[in-house]
Amino acid sequence: MNIKTEVRPADAEGIARAAELLRRGELVALPTETVYGIAADARNGEAVSKIFVAKGRPQDNPLIVHVTGPEMLHGLVSEVPERAQLLMAAFCPGPLTIIMPRGPEVAAECCAGLDTVGIRMPSHPVARAVIEASGCAFAAPSANLSGKPSPTNAQDVFTDMDGRLPLILDGGECDWGVESTVVSVVGEKPTLFRPGHITLEDLERALGEEVEVSKAILEKLPEGAVVRSPGMKYKHYAPKADVTLLDGTFEQFKAYVDAHAAERPSCLCFTGEAEKLGVPCVEYGREGDGADQARHIFRSLRALDEQGDAVVYARCPQKDGLSMAVYNRLIRAARDIPLADADQLSREILLPGSPLLPQLAERFGADIIRADGTLDRRLLADRAFATPEGKAALDALTHPEIVRRIRAAKQAAHRAGAKLFVLDGAVIVGTAAEAECDKLCVVTAPFEVSVERIAARDGISPEMAARRLNAQMPEAALTARADYILPNTSTREALAKAANELCDTLIGEGCRT
Repeated sequence: MNIKTEVRPADAEGIARAAELLRRGELVALPTETVYGIAADARNGEAVSKIFVAKGRPQDNPLIVHVTGPEMLHGLVSEVPERAQLLMAAFCPGPLTIIMPRGPEVAAECCAGLDTVGIRMPSHPVARAVIEASGCAFAAPSANLSGKPSPTNAQDVFTDMDGRLPLILDGGECDWGVESTVVSVVGEKPTLFRPGHITLEDLERALGEEVEVSKAILEKLPEGAVVRSPGMKYKHYAPKADVTLLDGTFEQFKAYVDAHAAERPSCLCFTGEAEKLGVPCVEYGREGDGADQARHIFRSLRALDEQGDAVVYARCPQKDGLSMAVYNRLIRAARDIPLADADQLSREILLPGSPLLPQLAERFGADIIRADGTLDRRLLADRAFATPEGKAALDALTHPEIVRRIRAAKQAAHRAGAKLFVLDGAVIVGTAAEAECDKLCVVTAPFEVSVERIAARDGISPEMAARRLNAQMPEAALTARADYILPNTSTREALAKAANELCDTLIGEGCRT
């Protein structure tokens, strides 16, 4: 890519130039009230494709379409649900993206193969002026290289995008500092997919009902997961440094930094704390002030790169209100420990076309394969778990392929420089896969709680979930073999904190898997 990149003021002349480029199918970087974005005509698939090339963005990460108001929605969405109308009346124009059923005119490249599209009505005068002057609804992700911190000023855009697009409009610093809130109104319940300046509480007040929170907000989704919103799946917002997010009091944070002084770390901390830590620091806002943190978080992450920091310990913000948005961005910037889910692998090897399916049909009956080539998992489970011999036969067929895939994932993680590789799944215990691990950690929970969780997760009856658990190695046998035991009897956050602490311990002991 060898494009001459021009930076222009976002005045009438610059806006006219941006509109001309958009109509010609070119890219333009411009400010919104949240962060700077890379815009392309949302109805022009060839133009939208240039965004993915410029950013180095995965094709399965959907884009948001920007319009000035509801009058532009015709053809972009197939319907405007009542919930969407309520949200638009309350918050638009503003930093809110609403996921609605996709219309026929939006380019397929915007939607990552989904039947939905995210629609936003920015309030920033430059973004609105460009839409009006060009006549184009534009698709626009943040104007950074994929994975790096989002830019909140034109200079940071130029640092990433010089030579990758023809024009950057300089409209000064963005007001809010984190990307828009993303909420879906498709389905039975509204769902928050990405937190932003408009909080969960704001959404619930406007809708008059509870809004579900996607688990991708407070944790990282596994590879292969389908996402409905940008910012859910991949590692985002990350500086070059190895960032570890630490949750606790300032005294606990300082003690941890002091204990790891040999690593010569830097810190990402709250305003007023740098002088107390005795190491290089970047402050990202006042403690407890989500709005202040949001305005500064991306610029602060970029400052870590400018300092050349290699190891960074970051203070953890609160996880509610606007602080939820800051926390969401930080967990995506933090150290990413690769994980292979043995249960997920066991499902993948049974997809249509797998060479295992004919072998399973021969052993458990041809009728376990439906007419469309998919496996009837419930029928297979009924037969395989009915007797010890059936379970043994199923294991003999599936385990070798699961182990092969585990080894491939482990080798890829180590080649990429991962300090630790985590393998998840009780099915590995007592198999060849267990030998791939340096240490064994068992997460325990009461039987009834596990049954309830499995039934809800997989959409099966409690009786079937209980049969699955009973077919596995008993918990007492698992804990007897374990090097570490983590009780999962409290909140998701408590378990995540304990797991992070265990990962630190394992890395300190030199464990790789």
